[in-house]
Amino acid sequence: MNLDRIVDDDTVQITISSNPITFNLSLGEIKKVNLDNDSYYDLKVFLKDMTSYSADIVIALISEEIPEEASEDERIVKGFPKEKNILLIIFYVLIGIGILVLIFVLYLIIKKKKLVINLSIKLKNIRERRRKKREEKRRK
Repeated sequence: MNLDRIVDDDTVQITISSNPITFNLSLGEIKKVNLDNDSYYDLKVFLKDMTSYSADIVIALISEEIPEEASEDERIVKGFPKEKNILLIIFYVLIGIGILVLIFVLYLIIKKKKLVINLSIKLKNIRERRRKKREEKRRK
């Protein structure tokens, strides 16, 4: 096992040279490694501490079964893929915009009806005044 390089302040790159496996390991992170391509992890590698020139790495032999990957159906049940999440967010935003437009249109319609009602009342008042003036002229 070789410490290839320090990637940044809290990450190193390690290579296991028997069957070349290279991976990055961050400070405090544990990686499980399968050396012989069976269905079990063989090593657990932990980056305990590091300085500019060295790293304190803890290695433990393990025999832990690798969990099977979830089938496509199981992944769908557990949650939407990221693309579907983005589409869902866009869908909800568009529905929200549609609702706001609908509220605005309803506001304009109600405002117009009030305007029409006010105009019809004014027109009615004008007609009433004209009728009264005509009646007064007839009386004279």
